[in-house]
Amino acid sequence: PLSSCQRRPPCRMAVDESAANESCVGPSSEGAGKASSCEGCPNQQACAAGAGRAVDPDLEVIAQRLAGVKRKLLVLSGKGGVGKSTVAVNLAYALATQGGRVGLLDADVHGPSLPSLVRLPPGSLPLRQDAQTRLLAPAEADGVRLMSYGFVGKGASSGAVPAAVMRGPMVGKTVGQMLSGTDWGELDYLLVDLPPGTGDVHLTLSQTYGLSAAVLVTTPQRLSTVDVLKGVDMLRELGVPMTSLVENTAHFFVFF
Repeated sequence: PLSSCQRRPPCRMAVDESAANESCVGPSSEGAGKASSCEGCPNQQACAAGAGRAVDPDLEVIAQRLAGVKRKLLVLSGKGGVGKSTVAVNLAYALATQGGRVGLLDADVHGPSLPSLVRLPPGSLPLRQDAQTRLLAPAEADGVRLMSYGFVGKGASSGAVPAAVMRGPMVGKTVGQMLSGTDWGELDYLLVDLPPGTGDVHLTLSQTYGLSAAVLVTTPQRLSTVDVLKGVDMLRELGVPMTSLVENTAHFFVFF
């Protein structure tokens, strides 16, 4: 498990960016805590001491563990029920058929879809953990490496994982551990299928894991697009590039 702030001295003076002044120069800038715009900010003392420029040791560990992953792609919607997980699985296997080395993480802890969408070879569960590195070996089906809470939660081997009753921050931590605690090996693409919304999981992954880009999924109905636009706003704010928008279930065919 990743170490907590309570166990490492550099976190004693943490910077709460949500409480920063409107004209904040940024906690990692040279003028942090010293600029005139920093007056009255609750982070002023911590920023002046260099807390915003300190290297988080957890980030170094994460970078080392994911060093073999060339591109990390988000698949998200903001809205549930638009076929996002199906698109993520199809995209993963399409990339694999073109010769790519592909991994797929199902980041929806409350409603994991991957166990229902992909049939694992017999004997794949329970997943094995390396005794030295403590990393989990991902499941694999038809050349794509797979990880989901549905593969590691209690009862996963029997296919009956109970509901994950946990708050947002714990969900974010769980997803982070599945991402950086898995031995992905060398990958050309690691796809992350995000849950609906714009909450803890989205923020944790976007701010911590150096994402390459995002693919958005919607349906033609306004009920879907209004939430997808919120996802667009979030990605812009977090600086995550958007490569494409998939309009799912856009056509209705009647066969006679």
